[in-house]
Amino acid sequence: MPSALLAQLSTYKIKGKIGNSASRIAYLKYKNAEGEQLDSTKIKNGAFIFAGSLDQPRPALLITTRIDPKTNIKHAGYKEFYLESGNISVFSPDSIENAQITGNLINNDNAKLKIALAPVNAKQELFNKKIRAASPEQRKSE
Repeated sequence: MPSALLAQLSTYKIKGKIGNSASRIAYLKYKNAEGEQLDSTKIKNGAFIFAGSLDQPRPALLITTRIDPKTNIKHAGYKEFYLESGNISVFSPDSIENAQITGNLINNDNAKLKIALAPVNAKQELFNKKIRAASPEQRKSE
């Protein structure tokens, strides 16, 4: 029997609330054994819900799009997180980029990890800026 048939599926439910958002559609994107998956739902009064099943925790993206009323240009924002079984909460006062994702162990631990790594990542970004600003000659000498 193929191992995919032996995999036990578990369910997830994502409830999101994005205040003051002009976004109208939310997308959930992730990969599983069948390949890339993309789901969408309407955002009503800043709220959205996704529900489904998966075989194991997966890295995922929540994506929202909005149209700028002044320029009529479409803008997209996203938030990386881990999709796993259980209830997942997404909350932001303004945009998906500023969302807090809670409700399961992996995302809670990932939030703590990001806080712990923030000083290291800030130093790395400063170093990267210096490298980008250096001339080709300076890059060769160091």
